[in-house]
Amino acid sequence: MPESKVQHQEEIEITEQGGLTADFAPGEDIEAPEPWEAWETKLVVYSVSIGVVALIIGSIIVDYLFL
Repeated sequence: MPESKVQHQEEIEITEQGGLTADFAPGEDIEAPEPWEAWETKLVVYSVSIGVVALIIGSIIVDYLFL
């Protein structure tokens, strides 16, 4: 048997035995996500904004100095 088929067969056997999901029941073990605080939303918006501005300034500098 080619090596890839052997590996695939081993993965199937692990899945049939339970593998990583042996004790996991969908929907039972997962808690509801915690709602975001207002400061967390602001932090994400400001971080993305700073990243976009840095990308624009960086591309202007590269264009001016190297191209």
